[in-house]
Amino acid sequence: MSQDFIVGDQIESPSERISIQASESLKSILLNTPIAFYTCDAEGHINFFNKAAEDLWGRTPVIGKELWCGSWKILYPDNTPMPLEICPMALTLQLGERFEGVEVKIQRPDLSYRTARVYPKPIFDEKNQVVGAHNTLIDISAEREVESTQALLANIIKYSDDAIMSKDLTGIITSCNEAATTMFGYLPEEIIGKSIKTLIPKNRHKEEDKILEQISRGEQVRHYETERIRKDGRLIAVSLTVSPIKNKNGVIIGASKIARDVSELVSARKKLKQYTKELESLNTYKDEFMSIASHELKTPLTSAKAYIQLLAKTVEHSHKGFELTQRSVHSITRLENLIDNLLDISKIQAGKLHCKMETVVFNDVLKNCQESIQPLSTKHRLFINNETDVSLTGDKLRLEQVINNLLSNAIKYSPNADRVDLTVKCELNNLIVSVQDYGIGVPHDKIEHLIERYYRVETTYMRFPGLGIGLHITTEILKQHHGKLLIESKEGEGSTFTFIIPIK
Repeated sequence: MSQDFIVGDQIESPSERISIQASESLKSILLNTPIAFYTCDAEGHINFFNKAAEDLWGRTPVIGKELWCGSWKILYPDNTPMPLEICPMALTLQLGERFEGVEVKIQRPDLSYRTARVYPKPIFDEKNQVVGAHNTLIDISAEREVESTQALLANIIKYSDDAIMSKDLTGIITSCNEAATTMFGYLPEEIIGKSIKTLIPKNRHKEEDKILEQISRGEQVRHYETERIRKDGRLIAVSLTVSPIKNKNGVIIGASKIARDVSELVSARKKLKQYTKELESLNTYKDEFMSIASHELKTPLTSAKAYIQLLAKTVEHSHKGFELTQRSVHSITRLENLIDNLLDISKIQAGKLHCKMETVVFNDVLKNCQESIQPLSTKHRLFINNETDVSLTGDKLRLEQVINNLLSNAIKYSPNADRVDLTVKCELNNLIVSVQDYGIGVPHDKIEHLIERYYRVETTYMRFPGLGIGLHITTEILKQHHGKLLIESKEGEGSTFTFIIPIK
């Protein structure tokens, strides 16, 4: 009986059937292999490709129509376009020669790139004629990316201004860059293979032992300032950052060290510290001088004021004499206030402006302020609207100073007005005191600067005397009372200064 097998209308022998089965098995293997593979006929038309090739190309070529390669675009490794007619597969078909490991760059339709090594080989018939070719493509994109990254890092290390070195876990130096050679004075062949302690002063060797312990635990040492020693014996101040180096399995095998020369920075710090110390000393001398000067100036002023007040009584029936003595008293009072303010500024700068807190009857404060301010101007009348009779915790003299500052400013900056209003009220356990004048006012963009030390509005400092420290002192006193100062003003119409302090 015949051993032939019938397939359709054809009769195949057992050997032919085995050949077909082997071919189908090989095709299945090629289709599912993770390595890109495709074949072309003698004219170069693609007649087979697997899934890995399709993934590499980023597209699906049309069987029987596309020539030599399924890539959207093919390039040389330097990104120069490669004509398809001279691509490795085309040359293989034209020359009947195989090419081993030619590197090409593939651009996909999404504009991404892949790098591959290709291995095209011709297929011959029994007459040794080229009937096609097959090509294996090995994706080496990851390899090239790693190489590119390593090259970039190598350039960064090479041209860094910071000294960069590596060492193993015993402290033996394994590499160094050019900046390290410049910083420490050793050529690579002189220092590589030696202990890192070669660069460390003997009295600091224990530092390195601690650093290696930290590195062995996977810890990083950041911005550690210390000293290192050059080949010529000179000490230099450095800032170190030391990080663990791990192998591909994550095992710590050494450390990288970045050293920055901070000698100039350390020197600048020392100078700054010395300057700061000298300034603090000068500031102390200044405060002492201000205190002594204020005391020495006030002593004769107090005596002069008392004598003039006595003189005023002797000439009270002489209108001209009384007016002159009153002006003298007024000028001395202004000078006293100026001296007090300068002394207060000195105390504020030294953090020594303290308030003596006690129970204060606020109406007594108002009465004293009225008695001291009203004589300063015969033109202005002080109108007090007091809706409360309250006692609070505060410094009586300092609160009088606050109100006197605000009232004297109101009089000074309203030369064409004839009144100043002072309003007192209580709201929500707060004492609210407002002083309103009808004077020149303040430009809106200048209001926030009024409480700054020595600030004067440009358009007024030539017309009105003063140093621009009254409101600064006022705000500091209010801070001591947990209070605040609010300012409202309209240029040409006047200003209202309001302070709020809690009633305790």
